Amino acid sequence: MYATTSAPIKNKAEYTEAPPAPASDQTPAPEAAPVHEAATATAPAPGAALAAGSPPPAVGPIVTALAKDWKAQPDNITSFAAKELSKRILQCETTHGIVASVHLEKVDVRSGLNAEVGRTVYRWLFDAHHIVMGDMNCTWGSMIGGAPVDYGRGVNAVPMEAWVKPETHAAAVRIGGTYLPGFREPQTDTWGKPRACTAPTFDMVVVNRCLTVKLLPKQLGPTKIPAAKLPRELMLPGKLMTDGWPSDHLPVIATVEAMRGSTALTVGTWNVADPWYFSKWWPDAGFGFEDKAEEPRLDIVQGHVGKLLDLCDVVGLQEVPMPLVDRLVQLGMSCCFEVQWVAAPSQLDEKWHDKVAGKQGRSSSDADLIATQSRQLPPVTHDMMFAKHKVLVAHLAVDVQ
Repeated sequence: MYATTSAPIKNKAEYTEAPPAPASDQTPAPEAAPVHEAATATAPAPGAALAAGSPPPAVGPIVTALAKDWKAQPDNITSFAAKELSKRILQCETTHGIVASVHLEKVDVRSGLNAEVGRTVYRWLFDAHHIVMGDMNCTWGSMIGGAPVDYGRGVNAVPMEAWVKPETHAAAVRIGGTYLPGFREPQTDTWGKPRACTAPTFDMVVVNRCLTVKLLPKQLGPTKIPAAKLPRELMLPGKLMTDGWPSDHLPVIATVEAMRGSTALTVGTWNVADPWYFSKWWPDAGFGFEDKAEEPRLDIVQGHVGKLLDLCDVVGLQEVPMPLVDRLVQLGMSCCFEVQWVAAPSQLDEKWHDKVAGKQGRSSSDADLIATQSRQLPPVTHDMMFAKHKVLVAHLAVDVQ
């Protein structure tokens, strides 16, 4: 009913060239540094039920066995953390390894908020997947424990506790920031004067070092986010782009390859923003969206998602407004993608959080069930994941049989 085909990219302003990432973001792996203690193994061969003597199909590059099981929960996880994890991750097994699309909760080292989640759940996340992409709610420098966190005047800066090590993982980080903070009033400097805010880079693609990752030379949307006193005002027409930009995040697209050389897997991630859902509890979430009618904005978002599907083999979306989910399910299916979605309500949503948090749907289910699941959703934000059939190990197995 909503199935459409994505239009080719015609406007160069919407499809801009990204400058090369700095060496610190994509540092080469040390020559003899091990990725994991686990032995190297080939990706699981699909079609195990082939007739005797039939050669197994090629399933992609040889990847390193992971230290943790992606189908199991992290060790010593609490029931609360398990509930939060269920709504913040979608997974698939591809020819290039296990991929996770995530929307991580903020870890506040000052107050200790979610520090234990970062220490246990997030460390498991990177140990249990070859590729992790999404909105990390944190910069790469903080994730590896290299970014100092200032506790205030006269107090030594303390680095954030590392979730992942640069010796074992690399990241594709888009230059110029990916997130527009929702400040309604300018931030001030030491002397109390308004200052321009530099946009942080929260959205990225992180890979195990048995793979290599690099940004696609051309990225969707604006090339970068300039420093601004009120960053959300850059969403207006004529600022970042002629027609404006529909989200407070920029998408990130990267190519992933095995070090031994293979066909590249192209992945993309984008937080499309659900401002009116989250502004019920955080008014600043809606700042910058006030003069954007929601239905036309969703149409624009759908157009950009169509372009991501044209460019990528696997796409992860965060904060998808409920009315858009079914439209994107139909779009993904029409483009030969398997689509997953998960309800991701706010912890403060007392009506829906305990009822639906972590409830998932998948387009490989029965057709009638898909229609029911994707069109009768709870009124909460959702995360989604799209994976082309040709890169999914499960689909390759079915095709061979």
